[in-house]
Amino acid sequence: MFICFSICSKVLSSPLVKIVILAILGFSVGPTVILSMLNLLLVNMEATLCRTPGLCSTKAVKIWALIFRIYLVSRVSIKTISLRLYKMPKAEDKGNWKMGDEYPEVGEFVIGTVQSIFKQGAFITLDEYGNKKGMLHLSEISLKWVRNIRDYVREGQKVVLQVLSVNPERGHIDLSLRRVSDAQRKRKLQEVKQRQRADKLLKILADELKVSPDEVDNKIGKKLLKEFDSLYEGLEAIAGDDKIVDRLSLNEKWKSALIDIVKKNIKPPFVYITGYVELRSYEPNGVNIIKESLKKIENYKTDSDFEIEVGYVSPPIYRVKVRSKDYKSAEKLLRNAIEKGINYIEKNSGIGEFHRKIEEVRK
Repeated sequence: MFICFSICSKVLSSPLVKIVILAILGFSVGPTVILSMLNLLLVNMEATLCRTPGLCSTKAVKIWALIFRIYLVSRVSIKTISLRLYKMPKAEDKGNWKMGDEYPEVGEFVIGTVQSIFKQGAFITLDEYGNKKGMLHLSEISLKWVRNIRDYVREGQKVVLQVLSVNPERGHIDLSLRRVSDAQRKRKLQEVKQRQRADKLLKILADELKVSPDEVDNKIGKKLLKEFDSLYEGLEAIAGDDKIVDRLSLNEKWKSALIDIVKKNIKPPFVYITGYVELRSYEPNGVNIIKESLKKIENYKTDSDFEIEVGYVSPPIYRVKVRSKDYKSAEKLLRNAIEKGINYIEKNSGIGEFHRKIEEVRK
């Protein structure tokens, strides 16, 4: 490196160019060496500038050189201290750095507890990864200028963070707070709550069956995770359709206990969709015909668990709202129910038309 620098010095005589080249080459040897070598070049620059007539006064050159030295020392010192703090956690914390073999993935959102705060950031304990520690650097706290870190995070606070980088060999995890949106934070918190609730339900099941939680996890938890994205999603699916339990190959005692606990504690998820029906009748008893058509829609029956609600928009438009287990079945139900109402009004010399969106009606 020094040979390269000597060659560049001969070719490029400008001291400023020397500083730039040295700064680029010096990153491989560390901040202390960079500072020492830049200081030597500053001495050279001072002498050169002071010998140049009319360029500037000797006193001004020395003052600016001193200011630049102070700036370099402060920047290198802060960087060195920050890196040392990150690489050298306190002795009492070292045991927690590698608890377990699992590390988060880059880009993953994690829940953490703020353990300690220092000038250049904060150390975070990752709740989901054996209390491994990560670093939240000052630059990753907020998009705004951070005057006081404690305005954004405090010791003991639970925060949702995004993983920027992971180095399992050194136990380093870099985290970001500013890259997490409100929606992502809410989604992560909801995910954690659902996971805790699912674990609690399986523990209740284990107590009821008088078996170990590990046995319940092996026979139910792990099997559900093979089919669903999360354990709670699997239990939620059972709440909506208990036939899913048949896929788990459980005996009748386990099946009955699982279904009973899930049905009592989890309401099946539902989706809502809305459609519109246009009904016209010019018969003397047209009002009654339209009313009867709407009853046909509202009282439409199938074997599925659903609800149909008919509302008034403005003559001759009516809103039909359907609640069902999924969008596919809800869409089918909406069309079938409205079709039944249209068939009735058409048999009685009326006119009926289905519209999926209100904009279609008002064209």
